[in-house]
Amino acid sequence: MHRSGIENIKEKFKEIFIILSPPRCSSTALARVFWEHPSIGYYSHEPFEKTFHHKTTLEDALHFLDNPIQIKTPGESYLVKEMVFQVHQHFRELVKFTKNPLTFLIRDPRLSLYSRIEKFEAGKKDPVFPYVEAGWKELKLQLNTARDAEIPFSIVDATEFRNHPLEILPTLFERLNLSFSPEMICWQPRPDLDLCNLGGEHHHLYERVLKSSGLQPANENIPDISAFPLKLQPIVETCLNIYQEIKDDPERIHSPGN
Repeated sequence: MHRSGIENIKEKFKEIFIILSPPRCSSTALARVFWEHPSIGYYSHEPFEKTFHHKTTLEDALHFLDNPIQIKTPGESYLVKEMVFQVHQHFRELVKFTKNPLTFLIRDPRLSLYSRIEKFEAGKKDPVFPYVEAGWKELKLQLNTARDAEIPFSIVDATEFRNHPLEILPTLFERLNLSFSPEMICWQPRPDLDLCNLGGEHHHLYERVLKSSGLQPANENIPDISAFPLKLQPIVETCLNIYQEIKDDPERIHSPGN
């Protein structure tokens, strides 16, 4: 991705904010909260999705970044949400788009990976996916890269921000120099939007949040590792170890009692 292309895109927006996450960590739900901020008028949903899954060039990612969805008007700022495994080898390029702290999401992998299996089955796809698509190895590497490069970031647990939004989100938005109001966790449904960049292949992944009218509490039961396909059980265990490590990161925003 050429530096001139990055700079040209940056010049179009007052501020750019970036959310990075493994799959099924409520990243689109968090994006919906950002959409309710008065300054956020534009959104790019996983601009590296096609680059990763269809092995296309970086020009595709640049095209998506240069043509975000207009969420509302007025609104001069721009939110980018991306999966850590999709952007992984281009992480350093993506973070050049912003001078604001990055937001990384985490969630107990037994919940996030089981949810991914359910969504794959609903989409009639093989529920056994490669380790890279779990995203946790890539997340750890990107956190280390950001820390080494002195790029500021916050870590938010999906279960915690969904169950304690009024404790977690004000701190997150303060770190981003954005205002926050409780009204931002409620919104109008947007089933008119298509967030999939793969010709509808992943449309079913976003239906629930686009039809929702506000942030939903996290009340899912944590499945036992034995509930996963045998081929995925070692992956779940590895990801769980990384999750437990990241939970102790000093940049994690804690909910009451955690």
